[in-house]
Amino acid sequence: EMQGVALEPSTISYIAVISACGKCDEWEWALIILAELLHSRQEPDVIGHNSAINACARNSHWEWAVSTLSCLHVSWVEPNIISYSSTISACEKCEQVGAAFETAVRDTSFCPVLLRVVV
Repeated sequence: EMQGVALEPSTISYIAVISACGKCDEWEWALIILAELLHSRQEPDVIGHNSAINACARNSHWEWAVSTLSCLHVSWVEPNIISYSSTISACEKCEQVGAAFETAVRDTSFCPVLLRVVV
């Protein structure tokens, strides 16, 4: 009976796959799945982006973490403390703290959060 039913993955399904990709060092797949989420009819959220940022951070790809953080604004999703701290962590891991600071300073609403994370 179910063979004719086409099921759409939910936002939660996408996030679970993104998170699993990150844990398996498949950061590229995490970004691909995030892109699919953004192109689907599902509403993207900060958790999906944060999962992709974490996947990049785990694998020392700070540039992609910073890029994914920037994509939050394009997706009309509000970054949170986890978004910024994960991105800063990725940059710090690769000795690119200056890049993290520059990225964070572009968003003036983040400055107080930056001070809490850095200090």
